[in-house]
Amino acid sequence: MLTGVWNPQVHEQLVRLLDGPPGLAAFDFDNTLIFNDLGEAVMNYLVLQALLAGDREEFWQGLSEEPVRPDIDRLRGWWNSYRDTEDESDYLRFADALLSTYDRTYHEVGLEAAYRWSRFIFAWQNAEELKKISRHVLDDELLQTPREEKLPSGYVVNRGIRIYAEVKQLMYALRERGWELRVVTASPREVIQAVIGDWGLQPEQVLGMQLSRDSNGMLLPEILEPMPFQAGKVELLAAACDGRRPDLAIGDSSGDRDLLASAGLGILFDRGYRELWAALEKQGVLLQERPNISG
Repeated sequence: MLTGVWNPQVHEQLVRLLDGPPGLAAFDFDNTLIFNDLGEAVMNYLVLQALLAGDREEFWQGLSEEPVRPDIDRLRGWWNSYRDTEDESDYLRFADALLSTYDRTYHEVGLEAAYRWSRFIFAWQNAEELKKISRHVLDDELLQTPREEKLPSGYVVNRGIRIYAEVKQLMYALRERGWELRVVTASPREVIQAVIGDWGLQPEQVLGMQLSRDSNGMLLPEILEPMPFQAGKVELLAAACDGRRPDLAIGDSSGDRDLLASAGLGILFDRGYRELWAALEKQGVLLQERPNISG
């Protein structure tokens, strides 16, 4: 029995799937399995805790070649000042300017460009250490009261993650009935792999943004295509599942558009994206209000 906020039409279709033969289900992660964004929370943590590769020339060269280019000289000045003097005010200026570049990339170029930009934050991290950090960040964010914290530039750090119990219950019900489950996310693969056991899944069931690695397990700023965004999500899922399309897919944003449209049953969590919903409604995707969260 499915409980929670499922609207009647969605509930009816989900029960029908659960009563039928098992299939393939694909879920986005951020703002679909959880309230808020773990990938972004880990990115913010790495920046605000000075866990970056600012001593590498490749870091600065990469930033200088992006569509939205920050003031590199100013950023390097703040970074070097912090490294020399441990002046936290200079580091806050650096972190604020860096994160606001991510925000500008999203608003001026688009969501996929912002995801791609974030590789410079996750690169040069050891993959196993990044998993440990991701576990720590999720555990901490689950304790935080959901709220917004603004940096001086106006960049918003969203605090407080909550697990959507209804979606977690659905995933367990599907798994018990023999369904094959995948999480397909634009967040770095390692970030979500580190925590996916909380949903009863294995790390290999996570398909995410994958960065290349060196021989020591260090992540490099090269994305192994396809990028799991829009058509890339469908392509990545098909490659992992012998060319199959999902019988069920649930997502929340434009990055999930093609995945939802490709599914036997697509469900879009309503975050107010009217144009996205207008396009998906014509393809039979169902709209579902997001589950409630507690403080």
